[in-house]
Amino acid sequence: MISAMCCADEWYGAKRIWEDGTPGPDTYVEFRGEFDLPGSSGAILQITADSFSAVYLNGKLVFFSGCGDYPRYKLYDRVDITCACREHNEILIKVWYVGFPSQTYTVGDPGVMFAIVCGERPILISDSRILCRRDTGYRSGYLKTITVQLGISFLYDSNAELPEYRNSTELPAWENLVKREAEPLVLMDRAVYTQTGRSDGFLIDMGGERVGFLELSFFSPTRQTVTVSYGERLEDVAVPRRIGERDFSVEYIARPGKNVYLNPFRRLAGRYLQIHCEKPLSGLYAGLREVVRSVKEKPVHFYDPLDQRIYDVSVNTLKKCMHEHYEDCPWREQGMYSLDSRNQMLCGYVAFEGFGYQRQNLLLMAAGQRDDGLLPLCTPAGIDIPIPVYSLVYLKSLEEYVTNSGDKDVLNLVSSVVDRLMRAFSDRVEQNGLI
Repeated sequence: MISAMCCADEWYGAKRIWEDGTPGPDTYVEFRGEFDLPGSSGAILQITADSFSAVYLNGKLVFFSGCGDYPRYKLYDRVDITCACREHNEILIKVWYVGFPSQTYTVGDPGVMFAIVCGERPILISDSRILCRRDTGYRSGYLKTITVQLGISFLYDSNAELPEYRNSTELPAWENLVKREAEPLVLMDRAVYTQTGRSDGFLIDMGGERVGFLELSFFSPTRQTVTVSYGERLEDVAVPRRIGERDFSVEYIARPGKNVYLNPFRRLAGRYLQIHCEKPLSGLYAGLREVVRSVKEKPVHFYDPLDQRIYDVSVNTLKKCMHEHYEDCPWREQGMYSLDSRNQMLCGYVAFEGFGYQRQNLLLMAAGQRDDGLLPLCTPAGIDIPIPVYSLVYLKSLEEYVTNSGDKDVLNLVSSVVDRLMRAFSDRVEQNGLI
């Protein structure tokens, strides 16, 4: 465990809340509250959830996040929401509780915990007075797996009738809350992509690798299921949806007439989308709204245009693998391996200003230390088959971070992790000197 890791600000009496009853995995719940903001005052939202959250203020999406943490090392965000505030405000917080282990998620307790603060005064906190209801548009308990590494997909039914709101249930608060050091992710504006009609739907070419949230807009003549497959290549002019046991698709049940949809939870990636519909759609827009991490690039210039092109493509690739944490790839895994992330950190020292993102990832990896002293194969992993040498790479990454940043304080936070990690190997040295 990381020493002295808990740096949670005052939570103003906020509680972890959820709907009444025992939740199953793959469950969606919506929370609603109201607050007044006097005059020209500012407002800060402090929030944490398990597993994914999306916050709408007066109908505008102002924040979204995947937890990317451990139940024993719970990250929270502080977000300035002033620009979306009015004198009287309605806030909706949608939470997707995954509750199903993968190599990118460790099962934790469901819920959300938040406080909206004006100056030093809380004006709305999560407690039993916050209203909640099951978001029946999403098919809870669907548990359709994309890949073992990435986890589960989703099905959304735009025809579903939502239940009445009721008061939330207060639950034991999370412990070991830690402020996320990196800034929240950014949702980019809609981009226009090339669209080709097919006998069973449409093929969307986004012109290159895109990483973000699925957005749909179209007219449907009837209620029907629209299946969206996504990928990085084509086979026989089609997106290969099924590859072995993997299923790279999500589903949307359209209503008759106008349909508009954006999923703020499951990040997809690829160059192509294939839209399969049962009846012809009109006025279709389909694409990925890119989700990016704000970074300041260092000016790096090469004399040879080819060298410059190689560098630019490499930096673009690195940025597409930086979200809640480093990712080995954005399409089929989105997993943080200590070996892969070491290379990403080294490239980041050259390409970007600052060191906060590397530090946050190093602390997150340390928080996942196993009982045997090794680090898990992926962080944060609910399915763990460790490769021991990857744990040793963590030590090298730590050394390189301190060398590049000059930040020795991080060593105090992870010293006990390093000691246990070294003992995990030194205790296994045999008489012949081999481990």
